[in-house]
Amino acid sequence: ITDDHYYVNTIAGIPTVNIIEYDPSTKETNNGFNKHWHTHKDNMENINKETLDAVGQTLLNVIYNE
Repeated sequence: ITDDHYYVNTIAGIPTVNIIEYDPSTKETNNGFNKHWHTHKDNMENINKETLDAVGQTLLNVIYNE
């Protein structure tokens, strides 16, 4: 997936990890992204805390064990 983070990585040279919700079969939108993606509602109220925790724990595991 190429999105706005591509330019941060390649032009600005800032290494980042882009963790996004993407489901090409979603019926909510025609782009595969959550309906709140890149809107004013793209905030912590619309992020599942358990999912955020699972992502964080996975990243910590990769960083410290691989």
